[in-house]
Amino acid sequence: MRVVAENDYSVKQKILSSRQLEQPVLIDLLINDNAILNSSVMVRRSLLVKIGDINESKKMIASEDYNTWLRIAKITDNFLYIPKVLGSYFVHSSGASNKDMYSSVIYATKEFMTYITPRQRKKIKVQRVYVRARYKYLNNERGAAVKALLFFCLNYGDITIKIKSAYMLLSTAVLSIIRKITRNKEVVFK
Repeated sequence: MRVVAENDYSVKQKILSSRQLEQPVLIDLLINDNAILNSSVMVRRSLLVKIGDINESKKMIASEDYNTWLRIAKITDNFLYIPKVLGSYFVHSSGASNKDMYSSVIYATKEFMTYITPRQRKKIKVQRVYVRARYKYLNNERGAAVKALLFFCLNYGDITIKIKSAYMLLSTAVLSIIRKITRNKEVVFK
């Protein structure tokens, strides 16, 4: 999927990759998160009828597709991955994909948590807390990000999450020091 993203000054393009899902697909989707790009999917109508169609609950905004794939994965592992760019997706500042998805993903996946082990649930929780902390970090809500990164991700994350968390914490500390130095210089020079 080619992603076209707008920012304040330009439009950037990148290729968003998906992946072949492991079987059982339900477990893969839960543990490794949603790898299915919604606008690139074709689904048999009979499968949608079997699962009761797409749940469009307001609690699942921007995660209803994930919930749909999980419900389909409950009844079949027959998912086909085509490793080609077959479309484009435009991302903009007010789009759903630029929102804090923590609550909607929790709601979309909660009925499936009984299919995985407590250890797997903990891994998923760490991943989701990290994603939420990263969202807050990128949106200058650094206080909330620091708490999540320090008290949860560094303690319970795998090595990748620990490194990424440490990087965000370090850059937050450096930015804080730079702000203090800048403020002190303003006071000195006035």
